[in-house]
Amino acid sequence: MLASDALQRSSPLLPESFMRSVSRLQPPGLPILVLLFCIAAGLPSASAQIYHVQEMNTTQIQSLDRLHTAVILVGGILEEHGPYLPSYTDGYVNEFIAEQVARAIAMRPGWTVLMFPSIPLGSSGANGIGGKLRFPGTYDVRESTLRAVFIDIASDLGDQGFRWIFVLHLHGAPQHRRALDQAANYFRASNGGHMVNLWEIWPPEMSEHLSTLKSAQDLDPSGEEGFSIHAGGYEASRILSLRPDLVDPGYKQARPLTGRNFGDLMRIGKSQDWPGYFGSPRLASKEFGDEWMRSVAKTDAEYALKILDGLDERSAPQWTLTSGFFLGFLFGPGFLWLTFALTLLWLFLVARSAFRFSHWHQALRERGRWTVKSLFRDLSPLLLAVLASLFVLGALPALGFPVSMLRVAPDVSYTLLLLACFTILVAFAKLSIIAVAFVKGKKALA
Repeated sequence: MLASDALQRSSPLLPESFMRSVSRLQPPGLPILVLLFCIAAGLPSASAQIYHVQEMNTTQIQSLDRLHTAVILVGGILEEHGPYLPSYTDGYVNEFIAEQVARAIAMRPGWTVLMFPSIPLGSSGANGIGGKLRFPGTYDVRESTLRAVFIDIASDLGDQGFRWIFVLHLHGAPQHRRALDQAANYFRASNGGHMVNLWEIWPPEMSEHLSTLKSAQDLDPSGEEGFSIHAGGYEASRILSLRPDLVDPGYKQARPLTGRNFGDLMRIGKSQDWPGYFGSPRLASKEFGDEWMRSVAKTDAEYALKILDGLDERSAPQWTLTSGFFLGFLFGPGFLWLTFALTLLWLFLVARSAFRFSHWHQALRERGRWTVKSLFRDLSPLLLAVLASLFVLGALPALGFPVSMLRVAPDVSYTLLLLACFTILVAFAKLSIIAVAFVKGKKALA
């Protein structure tokens, strides 16, 4: 290996012009270690400013400058990736990008990086697309669990004075991404800091660049690879770049499972013999994987530095997973705002009923008005509302919205939870008034 190649592997974010200069200046036969030592002597040391929290004691952590320390949380879902790729595929990608982001931040004078050990947790494995909730290699957690883990860690960091948190947690499931976004919102609202999953930042030029690369490698969505979001040639290329020793050679003979949209993936995933991937792993290319890793790491590092310079991370271009109107609407802001509008309508109707309490009270006390029909008319809507609200409260945890989410900053996603609680309170208030009116009516008739 040439000395310049070794240096590039150890510090891939060094300028290409500098690397070309090293190649031109390298004398034949000069020992690699001597050259690297000489080059390193004239470069700023990034490793001296990158610390690993698991290796530090209390005094060392307390000595960090909180306002100039960027904390990096690395995640990696344990998720089946078919017969050819390891279950920690996403984690290896996250760890590589996190290392490059850490190096870029540490190169900045006055800044320190605090690295956390990888968190092997994630929500909603790809096997769920076809309704297979149990699948060898997938060991995921509920959305609420993932959100709680990152909220709790971020809260501890925030309480200790840290204000900059970068999350590297590549995984495309909407529930997974939503949990991390909500944890970031909570940290910003409760601690006034910045927390962002850099995987969510995806500028248009990145999409154009990778689309060109995919076309050149026969990974275009219109071809055999199709709409591949999991363990196909696109993802196998990344592991060929990072950990080729973990890729089963059988990928070269893998049969393609091509889908054109999310509906196709659901149909493929439901098949009895589904192997755990979509697309065409045999099209994987180490060259494409190398360029993908380099491009994404470079973009994430650039945006991390921009955020440290004052960029509001919420204004950065976001990556979206949409295939057709239904999927885009279901997991997009349109669905949340529709829910919010329906909630306002429901609250208006409930409030209107609340203002008529005195009417109910008077009507129930009038002689002859207390009949089974009137009782059923007044009570049945209340009972139905209570049953519906109890159903909502019971179903929300399964969907990733437990009652404990009331501690998180307000979001339209939680309006159903608030609605259910409010409806139950109003219903019990009305039931109490009906009971009082019934007792007083009986006494008046007597």
